[in-house]
Amino acid sequence: MPSESTKRSAATRTDRVTDRHPVSTAFHRLEDSLYCRLERALQKLSSLPSWDILATVTKRLIDVDDEKLEAVRQLLGTATLKATVDEAFDEVLALAERRRALLAERSGDASLLADPDARRTAWG
Repeated sequence: MPSESTKRSAATRTDRVTDRHPVSTAFHRLEDSLYCRLERALQKLSSLPSWDILATVTKRLIDVDDEKLEAVRQLLGTATLKATVDEAFDEVLALAERRRALLAERSGDASLLADPDARRTAWG
């Protein structure tokens, strides 16, 4: 049978283990809070439709003319391949809108824009 002193020392050891330092207690509370927030965020993400934002970007492997890339990069003032391609796409789309607007002002036929030869003839 354990003596009274053995019982007291065991109880003291248990108290020391469960009685954490205030900083340690605050850290564990913060850790628990962050864990709960992460769980809620993951639940929200899992409830999103399958067509999330990542579905709008496709990774592609293409051959790129390095000289053209460098020339376009210089013209657009971009630093990376991705930025150059994105900016070039934006420029082409803006150009198409400007062409449509000019044709609309001149009562032109917008179907001419679909034919590359007719476009070259119309725009020089």
